Amino acid sequence: AGRLCCALPSGGRGFHGGPMSPHSSKAMTRHAWFIFSILTICYALVSFFRTSTSTLAVDIMREFAVGGGLMSVMSSAYFYPYGFMQIPAGILSDRWGSRNTIASFVLIGVGMGMVFVPALRVILYWFPPARHALGTGLILSLGTGGMLLATYPLMLLSQAVGWRGSMFAATAATVLVAGATWLWVRNRPEEAGYAPAWVSIAPRKHPAPPLRETMLRIVRSRTYWSVSTWFFCMYGSFYAMTGLWAGPYFIQGYGLDKGTAGGIL
Repeated sequence: AGRLCCALPSGGRGFHGGPMSPHSSKAMTRHAWFIFSILTICYALVSFFRTSTSTLAVDIMREFAVGGGLMSVMSSAYFYPYGFMQIPAGILSDRWGSRNTIASFVLIGVGMGMVFVPALRVILYWFPPARHALGTGLILSLGTGGMLLATYPLMLLSQAVGWRGSMFAATAATVLVAGATWLWVRNRPEEAGYAPAWVSIAPRKHPAPPLRETMLRIVRSRTYWSVSTWFFCMYGSFYAMTGLWAGPYFIQGYGLDKGTAGGIL
C-alpha cells in the first residue's frame, strides 16, 4: 500500500498547497459522513447474515429434514470464505480501490468478507488522523447492530413471508446497498472533487516484501497466536449460540413461538 504519511493541513491548505475554504471543508466533512453511513449499512448486513441462521434454523431444518450436524455445516459455510477473503480484501483495497471491492463482491460469505478492511481504508483517506479511531469504533459498534435486525425483525418477516421470502428480501437489500456503494462511495476525496486534505501515500524507498514473506513473519509471531487463539475461542462460542443454536434452543427447548424467541435474542 505504500507508507502512510499522516498530517493535519496547516494554514487552511491541503498537501498540494491549494486553499481550503471553510465552506469546502464542511462540505467534505458532510460527504465523508455520508460515505461512512453507506459503509456502516454494508457492515450491518455482514452482521445480519452472520446471525440470521439462528432465527431461521428451525424452519430450514424442518423444510429440508436435516439434523443439527448438517445445519452446523451450512451455518459455518459463511465463515470459512469470510476468513479466507481477508487477505484478498486488503490486496484488492490497495490495488483496486475500496469502492470497487465492496460493490462488486455481493456473494454472502465471500462478499461479506470484503467490507470491513476496505471500509477502514476509506476512513483513512476521508477523515483526519484524530478521527480514525472514532470511525473504526463507530463502524464496528453500529455495524454490529445489524445482528439486532436478524432477531425480532427477521422473526416477524419470516412469519409474514416465510424464510425464503425473508432471505429474498435480505438479498434485495444487499444488491441495493452494493449499488449505493458503487454510485456514491469514493475511495479518496479528490475523486469527489475535494483536495486530498488528510493522507498522502509516499513512494516506497524500498520494494515491499513479498506476501509470502509477510505472512510467514505473522504466523511466526507469538503475539499473533495469542490474540488469534483468544478470538477463535471467544467468537467461536459466541456465534455458535447467537449465530445458530440460540433460536432453536428457545423454540424447541422451551416451546416458545418465533416472535418471543426473537425478542429474547
